[in-house]
Amino acid sequence: MGMAKPVLIDIPLHQDDRGSVYCALDHLHTKGVKRIYMVENFTRGRIRAWHGHRKAGTYMHVIRGACKIAAMNMDKHIDVTSAVLTECKPQIFYVPPGYYNGAMSLTDGTKILIFSTLTFDEVKNDDERQHYSIMGETWKVENR
Repeated sequence: MGMAKPVLIDIPLHQDDRGSVYCALDHLHTKGVKRIYMVENFTRGRIRAWHGHRKAGTYMHVIRGACKIAAMNMDKHIDVTSAVLTECKPQIFYVPPGYYNGAMSLTDGTKILIFSTLTFDEVKNDDERQHYSIMGETWKVENR
């Protein structure tokens, strides 16, 4: 059986005359999440990449702003999957073990809520990094 691939998970948004509600955790409760933390980038264009784990799975969810999120296979740097996530459409980007992850803010004040399958102590020895410029074309945004 091959390694899992990154995947984008849609979260149902329920709206009525009072407003809207959605629950991201409904989609993660059976996924072994042990740690939740938030990353905030103050300015658009800020890139945080590449940060990877061979044992931990990572779920990334934008709660404010918008960003381009990407995953790159840690052994084959040519295998990149990316998506644009925004607070306007609830989604979770899953980065399986064996992949680096990264994000580039598309708006000022972007906040990403991150769910990890390892605790902070468990992940200390499962941390690898590459410079964001590897696969730098990943972060290009084309004018249309």
